[in-house]
Amino acid sequence: METSSGETLPVRVTVPHQFASSHPHSNHTYGYGTYRLNLVGLNPEIDYGIFIQEESSAYRMRVNGQVMIEYGQVGRSASDHRPGLDPRCAIFRADPNGYVELVMELSNFDDPRGGFWSVPKIGRAQDVLNAISRGQLVEMFLFTANLIMSLIFIALYAKSKQDRQILLLAIFTFLIGFRISLSGYKVFSFFYPFLNWNHSIRLLYLIGFLLLPIFLWMLQAMCYSKPLQIIRLAAFLLAAVSIGLTLLAPIDVFLGYFEIYKYLIVLAALYTLFVVSQGIRFRKNGAGITAVAFAFLIAGTLAEVFRGVDRYPYIVGFSALVMIGLFLVVQIEKFHTIKSIKEHLETEIILDKLTGAYNRKFLEHHLERIIRESEYYLQPLSLILLDLDHFKQVNDVFGTVFGRANRHLV
Repeated sequence: METSSGETLPVRVTVPHQFASSHPHSNHTYGYGTYRLNLVGLNPEIDYGIFIQEESSAYRMRVNGQVMIEYGQVGRSASDHRPGLDPRCAIFRADPNGYVELVMELSNFDDPRGGFWSVPKIGRAQDVLNAISRGQLVEMFLFTANLIMSLIFIALYAKSKQDRQILLLAIFTFLIGFRISLSGYKVFSFFYPFLNWNHSIRLLYLIGFLLLPIFLWMLQAMCYSKPLQIIRLAAFLLAAVSIGLTLLAPIDVFLGYFEIYKYLIVLAALYTLFVVSQGIRFRKNGAGITAVAFAFLIAGTLAEVFRGVDRYPYIVGFSALVMIGLFLVVQIEKFHTIKSIKEHLETEIILDKLTGAYNRKFLEHHLERIIRESEYYLQPLSLILLDLDHFKQVNDVFGTVFGRANRHLV
């Protein structure tokens, strides 16, 4: 291995491995490194595969001296270096003696955390290709499912036009899906070929940072507890800081902000528990399902930010999808309840409460339509008017109860 200072250090390291900093007053781990792995006892007649998901730097993989994978431009100085981010795969065979030498060259002059981060997947070619296909299918499923959910919420919002919670859910769901498309296997990267390494990193962190303030706004829009002005202001401040840092600040600045952001997520999780508990306490509609939905999202988010994406690559995507699915159930139930109440009120308006017959309101709204339908289908139409007199005498002699029953009978 060669370090940024140019020293050759033939030492054994474990991947993932971070470059050692050569700057006494900085944690930046810029530089160039070479890693070598020797494989013995392989079958020369079998195809083997190697897959590198991403290294957040430039890399070049040689197999028995032949360049098999290369992304970005590996250089020993910042001027010669160009980072790459997309995954790469190659198929190789061992020499007649079953020996393979893998040499990985990496250079990093952009990401403050330089090193050999992603452990390559090595195995039989078909097994490696199958693993890649499974990962791509998972990402395609999560992206497509979140996009469909987002469109459903937009349709629900277009129907209600007042429920801000549904609009925020649509935005939150879309950002989750977009974030999935920018990370991992990047199966939809052909949609945005204009994004270079710098733009991709900034956009990925921007989406991640914006999810927290959007979530806080969504939480307050549920009205499970009294909205707090300080939470609303904090959400606006978080959104402004996130946009400013990711668009304008150097990369190491907003990567440092991510360390603070992790603990802001913990505080948001505690506030979420308080809000949901208030909803359950006061028996708010859908509060129980909401509590389960938030439990999935909080568990997945904390696992990713504190335990790492490599260990739990899709946990936020799946937990968010479960949460969004449960919210969709709540919204559908809510719309069904509103529809039932609306139909009940409409029925109350057009029916006479005493007799159960249609009243003049119904006649004014529907008579013109009934006449048009009769003319269109060439069907006869009759209108009968009844005028019943002397009901007051019946009430005076037999009482109002008998009079009402008599009217209902008529």
